[in-house]
Amino acid sequence: MTLLARADAVTPVEARLFAKKNGVALTSVQLEALSGLTRKTINRLSRKTTWARVQIQEYDRFMKACGVTEANRWRVRPWLLRSAKAGKGFRHIRRLISKNTGTQNGPTARFYAGLVSTYFGGGIKR
Repeated sequence: MTLLARADAVTPVEARLFAKKNGVALTSVQLEALSGLTRKTINRLSRKTTWARVQIQEYDRFMKACGVTEANRWRVRPWLLRSAKAGKGFRHIRRLISKNTGTQNGPTARFYAGLVSTYFGGGIKR
């Protein structure tokens, strides 16, 4: 197994969809504070379906900020699939949207809708 194949066991978009604290999805601002990466870098990584051409330091910081560790990385994909199938799904994201904007058409809602679309339509092997 190559390093890239090992890293792609949890892709950037999966890590971002998994990122939560106290049952609420983390914002780009929160991930920026936790990782030390710029918001532009956070948003760029969040939309990627592979770790190809990403520096090791960015990978490490992003994954830690999203709460993905060696101990729990095997849980990420099953959790995402269960979350998507559970009623309305992704409750932690819905909580963030209602907390921040209260509208399903705001920028936060559109950002996460794009991530979910990337995850389920982006050709990621599950």
